Amino acid sequence: MYLYNPERSLGNRLKNIAVTVGLNLKKMKNCSNFKGPGKNGQVIVLTCKTPISGRYVKILRGGKGILSLAEVLVMGHTGKKVIPAKPKGKKVIPAKSKEKKVKPAKTKGKKVIPSKPKEKKVKPAKPIGKKVIPSKPKGTNYALRRKASQSSTHSSRFAASKAVDGVENTFTHTKNQKNPYWSVDLGKTVIVKQINIINRKNCCGNRLKNIAVTVGVNMNKMKHCSNFKGPGKNGQFIVLTCKTPISGRYVKILRSGKGFLSLAEVQVMGHTRKTVIPAKPKGKKIIPAKSKGQQCIMNPRGANYGGNISKTRSGRTCQAWGVQTPQKHKFSKKLADQKNYCRNPDNEPHGPWCYTTDAKKRWEYCAIPYCKKKVKPAKPIGKKVKPAKPI
Repeated sequence: MYLYNPERSLGNRLKNIAVTVGLNLKKMKNCSNFKGPGKNGQVIVLTCKTPISGRYVKILRGGKGILSLAEVLVMGHTGKKVIPAKPKGKKVIPAKSKEKKVKPAKTKGKKVIPSKPKEKKVKPAKPIGKKVIPSKPKGTNYALRRKASQSSTHSSRFAASKAVDGVENTFTHTKNQKNPYWSVDLGKTVIVKQINIINRKNCCGNRLKNIAVTVGVNMNKMKHCSNFKGPGKNGQFIVLTCKTPISGRYVKILRSGKGFLSLAEVQVMGHTRKTVIPAKPKGKKIIPAKSKGQQCIMNPRGANYGGNISKTRSGRTCQAWGVQTPQKHKFSKKLADQKNYCRNPDNEPHGPWCYTTDAKKRWEYCAIPYCKKKVKPAKPIGKKVKPAKPI
């Protein structure tokens, strides 16, 4: 049970409170007590030790004085699920009848199988009117955990930040005032397309009405996005779409007229910039020739090796250079495009190497073959003698 103390003054009058519940006003059971004194605008939560079934709720102040209440909310349910009791006694199973099964006499001649009747498939009637499918929000929620403010705050439990904390069970709550509003600073300029409002779930959803949503670069220059006439329902998910996307940093939700403004969650969907398509370069497209990596080494260090061998001397598989598991190293940026091929980035004296995928063996050298030197044949000494023609 929630007791809302008046906001303006004399909140200390609420004291020595006893709350009772009963089927009638003559048979009441004690639920809870509040000693007080209360404070202006205080929200007091009173819980019965055990749930009490009743139709009437009574709030009594002990002693002489004035009793003032801004609002009283009674929370509960209307009934429990009833599980039927199991029947007493043994379960009686009916005896099977002792009747002999009579087999039908076999018919002479060919067996005639009756044809199956053709059934016409009846198509279900189409529903009248268009089927409305709620649109999924596109883009990023730029309001999440951003700085929010409101025209007034009922109490610290219902701060403006509750509408952008990502939790739907919490909500904001202004005081009862004329034209209450809530706003959020997105932290940067966003092209806003859609705003989703989730109404509070526990009660009072009909308070959300006559809503106008505006977007702007600053709070003094706001453009109209969309409206919600209402009244809303408890836990309602309201999708408001701007007719044309609006660029701005601030979003404001205003309720016209006097009353409370409560919001469970506000989501601002959009994007931060337009997609720029680069212009096509003029002239013919030049495709660079693919460099063929050398598959062998000319010296023991092999610093310039660019082949595709990816096994160590012991046969272990090399870890990709752009990966940090299972071995962490400092060459991920330098050799990110070299896949898991053997390389010698630190000029090791015994040739190309690699980190291994074996967690127990950090690194090993690779077995890279040496390049074979091409030997040119020696030129013959003296003049070239032509063979004699046969006679």
